[in-house]
Amino acid sequence: MDDRQYLDLIGFVTHELKGILSSVVLNVYNLQNGLLGDLNPAQKKTLKSISRNLDYLTSTVRNFLNFSRIEKDELFLNKIRCSLKSDIVDVSIDSYSQAAADQNIKIINKVSPLIELEADSGLLQIAFNNLLSNAIKYGKEGSEIIASSQVNKDEVIVEIFNQGDPIDQTDIDKLFKKFSRLHYRGTEKIKGTGIGLYITKEIIDKHHGLIWVEPKKEGNSFKFKLKVI
Repeated sequence: MDDRQYLDLIGFVTHELKGILSSVVLNVYNLQNGLLGDLNPAQKKTLKSISRNLDYLTSTVRNFLNFSRIEKDELFLNKIRCSLKSDIVDVSIDSYSQAAADQNIKIINKVSPLIELEADSGLLQIAFNNLLSNAIKYGKEGSEIIASSQVNKDEVIVEIFNQGDPIDQTDIDKLFKKFSRLHYRGTEKIKGTGIGLYITKEIIDKHHGLIWVEPKKEGNSFKFKLKVI
């Protein structure tokens, strides 16, 4: 099987899984909200666990779909005028609020509502989702994640800071490469495919932006820079 056939197979399988997952997620949502009858505490706990795993699987499927598009050079931008905060950051934080709450992590949103971009809001949301998801997974229980923005002339720097173990300087170059995962003490059981940050970088690159990480004394800051209107 050549590379093209391999990528086509990835795209086909993940596309089929996406449809099946949508149906399963909807049914779990209906159960959790009592639309099919009352649940006892044990059932609620089990559904909560199922829901978390489905969230991870859904995110993985999306990433592999985008990975296939990137590798086949089929990741095209559909640029529109959009708000950084309301169209991208707010939506992402809302999607991951439960995952953060499960780890007793507080997300603080300091992104300015005044910043507008000419960008593909859907793809940027995927990029922000990946950064926020990582911040939650590798953040300390009971800590904070801070999303913020800083405008300098015609550029904005978006920062996602989480309190956790600082990334070693020798590992920084590995972060945005395909299938690269870092393993630190206490993170061995964290699930991941190693393509989320690679996809995020590709999306930022497509927007002619820049992405990097700055390890801090008590955590890490992932930052990306884009042009503003």
